[in-house]
Amino acid sequence: DAGKTWEKNAISDWNAVRRCYTGESGDKKLLYTLLCGDKTMGSEWTQLYLSYDNGKTWKGIGSANGEGSFLVNGICFFDEEHGMTAITDHEALSIYQTSNGGKTWEHVSIESPDSGWTMVYEPQLQGEDYVFYVGQDGYAEMSGILYKYVSKDKGKTWEIDGKVIL
Repeated sequence: DAGKTWEKNAISDWNAVRRCYTGESGDKKLLYTLLCGDKTMGSEWTQLYLSYDNGKTWKGIGSANGEGSFLVNGICFFDEEHGMTAITDHEALSIYQTSNGGKTWEHVSIESPDSGWTMVYEPQLQGEDYVFYVGQDGYAEMSGILYKYVSKDKGKTWEIDGKVIL
């Protein structure tokens, strides 16, 4: 009913949640919620929940960043099978990708821009391309100089598509 009424639907009893990312896959076949927390020494754990019935039921399917990593800064399911989490670890560009609906996640290291980055921003779908930005984590998100990364082959390869100055 377009948000006129709401129903409470607890998906987790996890108490140490730092951030929660929620969205709909690009093909509109699933809803996802990623809980991030239990932050220790710059590392955190995640728990991913998926719904295939518009949020009526949710299934926890495990972590979306392997055995823990530096801070997760976003997630996107480009379609029902392909997804990506952006990890900010301040030393190397680091992402996790899935091609089987979140059942397993592969750590992918990507060549960093020459200089001027400290944050990996939330991935997104732009047309048919998978996209994420890397830049400074300043006072406002997505500000300053950003480097745009694009994959035209469902995340198999990534290329820098230039600088964006905001």
